[in-house]
Amino acid sequence: IKGTFNGKEYLFRNSGFFNQYTEIVDCSDNKAIGRIEYNSWRRKATVSVNGKRYNWKYDNLWDSQWSLSNSDGISIRFNSSTTKGQIDANTDDGLLVLSGLFIRNHYLHTVFIVILVAVIIPVIV
Repeated sequence: IKGTFNGKEYLFRNSGFFNQYTEIVDCSDNKAIGRIEYNSWRRKATVSVNGKRYNWKYDNLWDSQWSLSNSDGISIRFNSSTTKGQIDANTDDGLLVLSGLFIRNHYLHTVFIVILVAVIIPVIV
């Protein structure tokens, strides 16, 4: 999946099955610049970019608020509803914003697949 922010384009390339991760590639020179590692059981993730680590997590039970932050004080908060969304950040790092959105999308797809399997298996059996 490709993402663009302020004219910079990145590729998010998923790998792995049980230990899923996403490689982040800068499309301008086709070099890997980061990685996203998922903790699916706890629905958290870690983004590693240029030697820095950022923690991603849901902030409420409805999964409509989530954040990406690190120990250096970088904080990006996301809020969504069915018709609109809001991003509050104390950084202008577009890659981090795209990563926060990408991880949320990853977990939404995971939930959809789990629900689909839970519905299909009883029908087949």
